[in-house]
Amino acid sequence: MLQSALEIVCVIFLLMALGFLLERKGWLGANATTVLSRLTLRVGLPGLIVSNLLGQYDRAMLLQGMHSLLAPFLLLGGLYLFSGLLTRWLRLPQTRRGVFRALFTFGNAVFVGLPVCRAILGEAAVSDVLLFYLASTLLWWLIGAPQVARDGGTNLHNPLRRLASPPLVACLISLLLVLAGFRPPQLLLTVASYLGNLVTPLSMLFIGCTLCHLFSHGLRWQKGYGLMLLGRFVLAPLLCLPLCLLLRVPAQALSVFFLEAGMPAQTQTCLWAQEQGADAEYAAGGVALSTLISLAAIPAYAWIIERLPI
Repeated sequence: MLQSALEIVCVIFLLMALGFLLERKGWLGANATTVLSRLTLRVGLPGLIVSNLLGQYDRAMLLQGMHSLLAPFLLLGGLYLFSGLLTRWLRLPQTRRGVFRALFTFGNAVFVGLPVCRAILGEAAVSDVLLFYLASTLLWWLIGAPQVARDGGTNLHNPLRRLASPPLVACLISLLLVLAGFRPPQLLLTVASYLGNLVTPLSMLFIGCTLCHLFSHGLRWQKGYGLMLLGRFVLAPLLCLPLCLLLRVPAQALSVFFLEAGMPAQTQTCLWAQEQGADAEYAAGGVALSTLISLAAIPAYAWIIERLPI
């Protein structure tokens, strides 16, 4: 498992470096990050979801795994509440409070977490990654995104309408079809699988392009980064273990949730902060720092998982 973690870290680094170089040279065009993000989230990820859920699960297996969904909801909800106390203690300005809480709470479940979990734990881990992604996305749009919008002086009306994204729609439709006992033709599952294979390379290229943009503006250590990094890479994984054990989460899901809990801050926080007029520079610095540190943290997490008595 540790060898797999080291290998995926090398793959992540090389693909991110390629994305960084391509963006630096301007070979991907002016809208590279937008195109890569949309291809990943609107094409690759829905394909991966459909091929995994409809191709590998039946009704009994799905119902057995759904009780694990409570764990990421409680974990992320608890982290978000705690981050609110930290913003008061740090006395952060209004333009950074929601951004800090988002950086502290929401990790990169898809762009980094998915390829890491697949490499370390195998294809069987994808369904549990989707459970974590479902909880993270719901909480992001319900509590995280509105707070970041308030940083910029706006109120986000009806955030639930933004949940109608292709990955979530694909996930919900696939779940309903599995519960109904429907299995699509193998040809469609094969096409979906090919599309799903796009997720890892596209997401890593996207991260590399994003880092190029972030570094071009310069990175400065700012107030709150230290606590944010401790929250992402120490507190979240440590809280995840006893929570999953208390809820009797299966060993496979526990390993996935543990890895996902320690992923770097999601890039969406940076993009959303810029769109809403919040402190996008602060968000960008947090995303960049946590992404780089994750390259060292991922092998450590794999080493811990190998030694867990589960």
